[in-house]
Amino acid sequence: LTYLWFDELEPVPFDSGVVTTNCYEVGTHTITLIVEDSNGLTGTDSKTIEVLTAPLAIELLIEKVNQSRVTRSIKRELVASLRVALNQSKAEKIRQTQQALDVFEKKVRAKVEQNWRENARVWIKWSQAVSTGMEKCIKPPRKAKDHWDGKKDDTKGNGQEPN
Repeated sequence: LTYLWFDELEPVPFDSGVVTTNCYEVGTHTITLIVEDSNGLTGTDSKTIEVLTAPLAIELLIEKVNQSRVTRSIKRELVASLRVALNQSKAEKIRQTQQALDVFEKKVRAKVEQNWRENARVWIKWSQAVSTGMEKCIKPPRKAKDHWDGKKDDTKGNGQEPN
């Protein structure tokens, strides 16, 4: 099978293959997948997706947890973990956000999965989507490079920028 992925209104596919990742701006986007087999038979499917910021996605997950039938004490513990992730995501601290989401997922597995299996499945999937999205689509700030200040390099004695 051949897979071609298209952005809305774009004539050229942005990717080919069974699985793809594409980073979109916040907002609504339509994606079309065209699959063709060796006999030339094709199938097409389009989906409209809404791209959220990581902080908004975590805030919505907090709402889902709070609206659930999980016990109050478990909710408090889960929401506390998500608030740590929320604060880290607002600062675009990818690794720290992922660590906080990992803590949340472990708590969900330990305290929710047995009695509220569907909630656990959805919450873990949501958390993992936020974590993956941040990792693939948020570029960490560049480290400041040491800039030559134009002063003479005493080790070379030639006033040229060091190598």
